[in-house]
Amino acid sequence: MADSRLVMVEGADDLHVLTNLCMRHGVPKSFKIESNEGKPTVLDVFSTRLLLSKPDDIVGLVMDANGSLERSWQSVRDRLADRGYDSVPSAPDAAGIIIDPPPNTILARVGVWLMPNNRDGGALEDFLLALMPNESALRDHARESIDRIPPELRLFTEPKHSKALMHTYLAWQENPGRPYGTAIKAGYLDANAPPALALVDWIKRLFGS
Repeated sequence: MADSRLVMVEGADDLHVLTNLCMRHGVPKSFKIESNEGKPTVLDVFSTRLLLSKPDDIVGLVMDANGSLERSWQSVRDRLADRGYDSVPSAPDAAGIIIDPPPNTILARVGVWLMPNNRDGGALEDFLLALMPNESALRDHARESIDRIPPELRLFTEPKHSKALMHTYLAWQENPGRPYGTAIKAGYLDANAPPALALVDWIKRLFGS
């Protein structure tokens, strides 16, 4: 089961977020979540795994769409085309991509989720920001605090803004600095927020659970 049904993710944070969301929503443990070492690595491992696929295998990929959704999706499409997938959509589906293998092949069923929402360029942290409770004054205070940092003291670059905001928000909780997955378990992030439900629904549809 572990080798034939899996979701590949970029790193440990992604793994723990998916694990805790699946646990929270009672998703059966019928697949493995496999952590890798960043975006280039997970793309290479994904491509290799498709080459070794067998009938009835299911391979999922969860990856950041940093900077450009179009470029990120094209990098996935190129690898799928190299492995013989001939009906790959030109743009990702907002509900998550699921591609059944072409007839008379031994290719795997494939699923792709581009963080944060298959519509925007972003990362895991952008997905998690959408899980902050809407009524949270702490969320608003964290945003204001980040925005008030003087330019000469703002050591993180703009692409890291979401990560800085997320860690600031988590640093001010009852138990400060909880990892992302534990923050979901503790209720600091809303596992029932629409983006979380959309991701869980994609996983359920991919694995037929």
